[in-house]
Amino acid sequence: GVEGGVPQNMADKKEDNTGTAPIDVSLAEEKPQLQNAAEVQRLLQRLYPPLLRDAGITGQVQMKFVVNAQGRVEATSVSVINASHDQFGEASTKVVEKMRFKPAKVGGRPVPVLVQIPISWTLERA
Repeated sequence: GVEGGVPQNMADKKEDNTGTAPIDVSLAEEKPQLQNAAEVQRLLQRLYPPLLRDAGITGQVQMKFVVNAQGRVEATSVSVINASHDQFGEASTKVVEKMRFKPAKVGGRPVPVLVQIPISWTLERA
């Protein structure tokens, strides 16, 4: 603890799904579903690192993050597991933070889940 801090017992916190620990997405009865796929696609094109685009470089990034019970990505939870290029990792973080999901559910109730997804950076052929 912190000297002079107020002790907090997690067991006293109310069960409202905002403070609950995220479960692994594989345990959810209903998986989160991306709601703004078209916006995400536009972001991938807009945020494509210019130097990599100009060089014709494509790549893959493995991301990990929490989708909360409201279907929003918790910005503090976003992390890059691995990336074929650092610039793709940075851009992927920005894209993931803008994703909106239909929340995962357990027993019919929305729950926060820990998600891992790959993001592919590909060049559109004109």
